Amino acid sequence: MSEVTTVAKVKDLFEKIAELEHDQWISLMNYLISSNKITDPEYIKHVNSLTIPYCHLNEKQKDSDRVFAKAVIELLLSEGIIK
Repeated sequence: MSEVTTVAKVKDLFEKIAELEHDQWISLMNYLISSNKITDPEYIKHVNSLTIPYCHLNEKQKDSDRVFAKAVIELLLSEGIIK
């Protein structure tokens, strides 16, 4: 496999992990709100504005999820799982 192909695959994996992170965050927020662990109406309104599919987030919003994706990719690289 060429280095270009590997870089492209890692970039694709990076975005998939970021999307998964966003989905996990949505699940957590839904749980916290439904169990009344978060009750501030303004915060709930803010959270609800972000509980949309990852592809509909703006780049700044996606960057929040990409922070965690970067950490996962770095771990996979350091463990030799991806090269």
